[in-house]
Amino acid sequence: MKKKMRIIALVMVVAVAIIGAGYAAWGTSIVDRTTINTGVFKVVLEDDASDSLYAGDEVRNFRKVGTGYIDVGQESSDNLGGDGIYDQNVDGIFENNDDSGYDVEDPTAISGASKVKGTNAVYTIKPYVNEAKDEVTFKFYNMHPGTIAHTTLEMRNMGSIGAKISNIKVSIKGKDGGDLTDADKELRNAIRVSGGFRLHYNVPDYIDLGSFSNLTLGELEAAIEAILVKDTVVLRPKEAITTPPFDCTELEIEGLTFTIPAEALGGNKGMNASVEVSIRFDFVQYNQLVGS
Repeated sequence: MKKKMRIIALVMVVAVAIIGAGYAAWGTSIVDRTTINTGVFKVVLEDDASDSLYAGDEVRNFRKVGTGYIDVGQESSDNLGGDGIYDQNVDGIFENNDDSGYDVEDPTAISGASKVKGTNAVYTIKPYVNEAKDEVTFKFYNMHPGTIAHTTLEMRNMGSIGAKISNIKVSIKGKDGGDLTDADKELRNAIRVSGGFRLHYNVPDYIDLGSFSNLTLGELEAAIEAILVKDTVVLRPKEAITTPPFDCTELEIEGLTFTIPAEALGGNKGMNASVEVSIRFDFVQYNQLVGS
């Protein structure tokens, strides 16, 4: 009996050992994997259409006819001047579809530019876009009392994040960005500016934001800020890869017109002057507080 008991005991120990080695509780694992991808903040100067960026003047109206301009000396049905030269601002249209209507800068000419087309007195240079600096430059030569320079500019939100304007900065400088001379200051004080803004989402949808008229250059910054620096003025981002018309918002400057009033600058005041008006638009993302 004792021998059997030893055998049974040994078997039990081995069995228990085997059971212990194979015993485990059920379990599972949960993994939380989070990937964060940032969006694209990209407000650009619009330069993909014939009327995105253009310049004009009241002496030579820009009129959309085919793919170019109506030439000076050619009469049109709505211009009844009869003298072969367009009446000033007959229909208020300043538009171009063709580079051939612009003049070119010419340092050898007394005006600083050389007339390419026509015989009128104001020399209008094609807007120059510096994409590296997000900057567009408009130049007019031979301005004088009684003339108007007209510029149009568009900015589009090509990113994936809504954008708002947080600040406007207007600076006035002399020739080539230098200090103002006495003649420059006389011209600066004489100039009057008008303009307006709107948000354009898709053809033909747009929202008028506001306008101003006959302001001095010193009043320009505050006037633009009053219209644009608001939490309600938001440029919607792109939502899909599309070709024009894009499914995003553009901010359109409905013409900034710089006028030298006919009664201004009597005698020799403001002659041979150069005033550079720089307007900087600072954009921030849609969820930053702006304005008052």
